[in-house]
Amino acid sequence: MAFERLVPVHRGSVLASYVNGAPILRREHPHPRLFPFPFNLSQRQAVEHALTAQVSVVEGGAGMGKAQVIVNVVANLLARPGAHVAVVAAEDAGLDDVRERLDDAGVAFAIAGLGTVARREAFFAGQAAGNAALGAFLAAAGRHASSEVPEAARLGTVDEMLAVAQGAERRRSELHGELTACERERERFHEFVAAGIEPDLGELPLLAVAAPALAEAAAVVEVKAKTAALFSAIPLFNRDSVSVTMDASKASAKERGPQLIRLQVEFYQRRLQELGQQVSEAAHAVEQMRAPELVDEHQALSAEAFESALRRRFAGAPRSEYASTTYWKDFEGFVRDYPVVLSRSVSLSESLSRGVMLDSVVIDGASQLDLVTAATLLACTKHVVVVGDGEPFAPAADEAAAYAAAPQVNVGAYDFSRFSLLSSLVELYGAALPRVVLRAD
Repeated sequence: MAFERLVPVHRGSVLASYVNGAPILRREHPHPRLFPFPFNLSQRQAVEHALTAQVSVVEGGAGMGKAQVIVNVVANLLARPGAHVAVVAAEDAGLDDVRERLDDAGVAFAIAGLGTVARREAFFAGQAAGNAALGAFLAAAGRHASSEVPEAARLGTVDEMLAVAQGAERRRSELHGELTACERERERFHEFVAAGIEPDLGELPLLAVAAPALAEAAAVVEVKAKTAALFSAIPLFNRDSVSVTMDASKASAKERGPQLIRLQVEFYQRRLQELGQQVSEAAHAVEQMRAPELVDEHQALSAEAFESALRRRFAGAPRSEYASTTYWKDFEGFVRDYPVVLSRSVSLSESLSRGVMLDSVVIDGASQLDLVTAATLLACTKHVVVVGDGEPFAPAADEAAAYAAAPQVNVGAYDFSRFSLLSSLVELYGAALPRVVLRAD
């Protein structure tokens, strides 16, 4: 690994900010955002951070849409004149997934597959086919293009409407989860009651919140029972919109235990009724917002705007053909012709000309990326999007042995024996880190 490329560290690089613990900078990005690939609310937020923050983190397990975030980020950067981006991963499989999605969108001509020797040679050997694909794209785009640029105002309007609709869908999902949790907790509560055991509030978090007020209500019964003739009903509990009343004529100090159980039963009944009503109202609101139709329209408008931006970016400037041994001599021209670079994490720095600063680098698999390799990536970019699954860092056996043998010095977030790039950023920046944990909804 060519560590001499890190010296001197460019002051505008992410590495310079990272090693100095500098605050994360923000940048402007043209509105509205383009989403030619499917997305949900958490993925939207991740793309927003990626386009506007110097450093951002995206976490999610398998199937949570990390690849969709990556390709939507790439699409937005491709649509921005002059911008270029590298996508790196530890293994070729991650890069292949990104390439296939971009290929499906018809933009393979914008991608340079660098990294391993075999992939690099295959890319340079296929330049003629790539140039032909670009020519075909420009010809087709010219025939199908209207005389006007896609209506940005309509895309902006749909984007705002869809953000509201997706927020409503998220709220419906959250309410449904609360309803399910309440139903399960009530079942557990009844198991305690049926067994004649005092309910364990440690297993009943909802009841635990209400327990002080319910206990107070049961005590009030004892005091007010003596004046039952003056009251037909005694208000006992009102918290979180759940109201419970008891008939004082039926209560006595002797019955306080059973009455408390009845209050607890009533609590669950009222809470479930309330949640059921909220779920129903949220579902109706989502239906009225026509979210699926908005998604389709947004994706269609985004694809049209994306194609228009690519046409403007690539039209009128014939591409050069490059050789694998000399392309780095005109790297500025190379990334103008191929603004998306795919590479393995360990080899990106060796694929670039010395001193080159990319606009953005997207690092997939960053939960297991060691800080030494990460430094070579952060040194060559102004912005970084760090993508991972959030799993604990597990260095390779030989690396772990080397770490154990090294002098033990407390270097905080920069401890390469404890932290991956992702966990190091979390440790360093804490709540100030633009970070999204992806969700399925």
